[in-house]
Amino acid sequence: MKTVGKHLVVYVLYFGLVLWVRFFVRGAESVWGSATWWLLVGGLIGMGMPVVDRLVYVYVSAPNEQLSVQVKALLARGKIREGWGVLMDRRLEQVKLSMNNVLFMAMWAVLAFYVLSSSRQPMPVGLVLGIGLDLVFDLYKDWGKRDYLVQRVFWPIKRPVGWAEAKRVVWAMVGAFVVVSLMSV
Repeated sequence: MKTVGKHLVVYVLYFGLVLWVRFFVRGAESVWGSATWWLLVGGLIGMGMPVVDRLVYVYVSAPNEQLSVQVKALLARGKIREGWGVLMDRRLEQVKLSMNNVLFMAMWAVLAFYVLSSSRQPMPVGLVLGIGLDLVFDLYKDWGKRDYLVQRVFWPIKRPVGWAEAKRVVWAMVGAFVVVSLMSV
């Protein structure tokens, strides 16, 4: 449960900062309306999307891996908390996630710029901000584990990727997230 707690702290700090900046840029009415609640709900859903990605990995992407078999057995017996615990304790074994790679990051950037430049509806804005926040937070957590980060982020790329190139991609993602965050205010 430590992972969930850290994600919630990051969520509260980030969206608190977004709302604080909105208060000074747009005024109090932009923070205290129903649009704020939809922004926060979208952000929670966006931060929760990696959980769905992990379950897709268990049931679809790699259903025969030992971790997947163990988690499915626990969930089938109704031991949801224990299954979740095993999944989180052994999360580093799930390397080939569909939402945690360089191709998804590129798609996220395009989608985020599209959402922010076209609809500006609070729930989709919160959704792309939440997904981006989770991606950047995961990159931050894995920064010290260079080999793991390269393996996790670049698994769809069918050529060797060095640390220098990986750093450029990570910083490009962080830069895209900062730009998207500023656009959302």
